[in-house]
Amino acid sequence: MNKLEEVKQFIKENKIQAEIIEHKKSGLTSEGASEATGVKIEQIIKTLLFVGKNKDTAIVICQGNKRVDAKKLSEISGLKKPRLATAQELEEFLSAEPGGTPPICLPENIPKFIDRNVMGQEFAVGSAGNEFTGLKLRPSDIVKFANAKIIDISEG
Repeated sequence: MNKLEEVKQFIKENKIQAEIIEHKKSGLTSEGASEATGVKIEQIIKTLLFVGKNKDTAIVICQGNKRVDAKKLSEISGLKKPRLATAQELEEFLSAEPGGTPPICLPENIPKFIDRNVMGQEFAVGSAGNEFTGLKLRPSDIVKFANAKIIDISEG
Protein backbone atom coordinates (compact mmCIF):
# COMPACT_ATOMS: atom_id res chain seq x y z
CA MET A 1 0.00 0.00 0.00
CA ASN A 2 1.43 3.40 -0.92
CA LYS A 3 1.56 6.27 1.59
CA LEU A 4 -1.47 8.10 0.11
CA GLU A 5 -3.64 4.97 0.39
CA GLU A 6 -2.35 4.43 3.93
CA VAL A 7 -3.37 8.01 4.85
CA LYS A 8 -6.84 7.59 3.29
CA GLN A 9 -7.37 4.34 5.21
CA PHE A 10 -6.13 5.91 8.48
CA ILE A 11 -8.55 8.84 8.08
CA LYS A 12 -11.46 6.50 7.43
CA GLU A 13 -10.65 4.08 10.28
CA ASN A 14 -10.21 6.90 12.80
CA LYS A 15 -13.13 8.99 11.51
CA ILE A 16 -10.92 12.07 11.15
CA GLN A 17 -12.53 15.14 9.66
CA ALA A 18 -10.02 15.73 6.86
CA GLU A 19 -9.84 16.50 3.17
CA ILE A 20 -7.44 15.15 0.55
CA ILE A 21 -6.50 17.90 -1.92
CA GLU A 22 -5.07 16.68 -5.22
CA HIS A 23 -3.12 19.22 -7.28
CA LYS A 24 -1.09 19.28 -10.48
CA LYS A 25 1.70 21.56 -9.23
CA SER A 26 4.41 20.13 -7.01
CA GLY A 27 4.11 20.74 -3.28
CA LEU A 28 7.73 19.79 -2.66
CA THR A 29 8.39 23.20 -1.10
CA SER A 30 6.11 25.10 1.27
CA GLU A 31 5.79 27.91 -1.27
CA GLY A 32 4.87 25.40 -3.97
CA ALA A 33 2.32 23.72 -1.70
CA SER A 34 0.76 27.09 -0.85
CA GLU A 35 0.46 27.99 -4.53
CA ALA A 36 -0.81 24.54 -5.55
CA THR A 37 -3.51 24.38 -2.85
CA GLY A 38 -4.45 28.08 -2.66
CA VAL A 39 -3.80 28.06 1.10
CA LYS A 40 -1.79 30.72 2.97
CA ILE A 41 1.76 29.61 3.73
CA GLU A 42 1.07 29.94 7.49
CA GLN A 43 -1.49 27.13 7.08
CA ILE A 44 0.92 24.89 5.17
CA ILE A 45 2.74 22.48 7.45
CA LYS A 46 5.84 20.47 6.85
CA THR A 47 6.53 17.16 8.56
CA LEU A 48 10.28 16.87 8.97
CA LEU A 49 12.42 13.96 10.08
CA PHE A 50 15.58 14.88 11.97
CA VAL A 51 18.45 12.47 12.57
CA GLY A 52 20.95 12.83 15.37
CA LYS A 53 24.64 11.98 15.50
CA ASN A 54 23.80 8.53 16.95
CA LYS A 55 21.16 7.82 14.25
CA ASP A 56 18.33 8.53 16.71
CA THR A 57 15.38 10.37 15.21
CA ALA A 58 12.62 12.89 15.90
CA ILE A 59 9.77 14.24 13.80
CA VAL A 60 8.89 17.93 13.83
CA ILE A 61 5.70 19.42 12.37
CA CYS A 62 5.92 23.17 11.77
CA GLN A 63 4.45 25.92 9.62
CA GLY A 64 5.66 26.26 6.06
CA ASN A 65 7.04 29.74 6.67
CA LYS A 66 9.04 28.75 9.78
CA ARG A 67 12.38 27.07 10.33
CA VAL A 68 13.13 24.57 13.08
CA ASP A 69 15.58 25.79 15.71
CA ALA A 70 18.13 22.95 15.86
CA LYS A 71 19.36 24.00 19.32
CA LYS A 72 15.82 23.90 20.76
CA LEU A 73 15.22 20.54 19.08
CA SER A 74 18.40 19.14 20.58
CA GLU A 75 17.46 20.37 24.07
CA ILE A 76 13.90 19.04 23.88
CA SER A 77 14.52 15.74 22.08
CA GLY A 78 18.00 14.82 23.24
CA LEU A 79 19.21 14.47 19.63
CA LYS A 80 22.88 15.34 19.34
CA LYS A 81 23.64 17.58 16.32
CA PRO A 82 20.23 17.10 14.64
CA ARG A 83 20.08 17.42 10.86
CA LEU A 84 17.37 16.91 8.27
CA ALA A 85 17.08 13.34 7.06
CA THR A 86 18.20 12.39 3.57
CA ALA A 87 15.72 10.98 1.04
CA GLN A 88 17.13 7.51 1.79
CA GLU A 89 16.59 7.97 5.54
CA LEU A 90 13.02 9.20 4.94
CA GLU A 91 12.31 5.98 3.08
CA GLU A 92 14.10 3.85 5.67
CA PHE A 93 12.46 5.33 8.80
CA LEU A 94 9.07 6.57 7.51
CA SER A 95 8.49 4.81 4.18
CA ALA A 96 8.05 8.32 2.80
CA GLU A 97 9.57 10.53 0.11
CA PRO A 98 10.58 14.20 0.17
CA GLY A 99 7.43 16.32 -0.03
CA GLY A 100 5.35 13.29 0.84
CA THR A 101 5.58 12.91 4.60
CA PRO A 102 2.11 13.23 6.17
CA PRO A 103 1.58 14.61 9.69
CA ILE A 104 -0.30 11.41 10.63
CA CYS A 105 0.41 7.70 9.94
CA LEU A 106 3.80 8.03 11.57
CA PRO A 107 5.78 5.33 13.41
CA GLU A 108 4.92 5.04 17.11
CA ASN A 109 8.58 4.62 18.11
CA ILE A 110 9.75 8.03 16.87
CA PRO A 111 9.05 11.05 19.12
CA LYS A 112 6.88 13.69 17.44
CA PHE A 113 6.75 17.40 18.16
CA ILE A 114 4.42 20.05 16.76
CA ASP A 115 5.31 23.72 16.88
CA ARG A 116 2.99 25.81 19.06
CA ASN A 117 2.40 28.23 16.15
CA VAL A 118 0.59 25.50 14.17
CA MET A 119 -2.00 25.27 16.95
CA GLY A 120 -3.16 28.85 16.30
CA GLN A 121 -4.44 27.91 12.84
CA GLU A 122 -8.06 26.85 12.21
CA PHE A 123 -6.74 24.17 9.88
CA ALA A 124 -3.44 23.06 8.42
CA VAL A 125 -2.49 21.48 5.10
CA GLY A 126 0.36 18.99 5.01
CA SER A 127 1.25 16.24 2.60
CA ALA A 128 -1.13 13.33 2.12
CA GLY A 129 1.63 11.01 0.97
CA ASN A 130 3.21 12.54 -2.13
CA GLU A 131 4.11 15.98 -3.45
CA PHE A 132 0.89 16.20 -5.49
CA THR A 133 -1.60 15.67 -2.65
CA GLY A 134 -2.39 17.79 0.37
CA LEU A 135 -4.08 16.78 3.61
CA LYS A 136 -6.28 19.42 5.23
CA LEU A 137 -7.10 18.79 8.89
CA ARG A 138 -7.33 20.44 12.30
CA PRO A 139 -4.08 20.86 14.25
CA SER A 140 -5.76 19.25 17.29
CA ASP A 141 -6.26 16.07 15.23
CA ILE A 142 -2.57 16.05 14.34
CA VAL A 143 -1.70 16.21 18.04
CA LYS A 144 -4.19 13.45 18.85
CA PHE A 145 -3.46 11.03 16.02
CA ALA A 146 0.29 11.60 15.73
CA ASN A 147 0.69 11.66 19.51
CA ALA A 148 2.69 14.86 19.08
CA LYS A 149 3.90 17.03 21.91
CA ILE A 150 3.18 20.77 21.52
CA ILE A 151 6.37 22.79 21.92
CA ASP A 152 8.04 26.04 20.91
CA ILE A 153 10.49 24.76 18.29
CA SER A 154 10.65 27.35 15.49
CA GLU A 155 13.33 30.01 15.13
CA GLY A 156 12.64 33.56 16.25
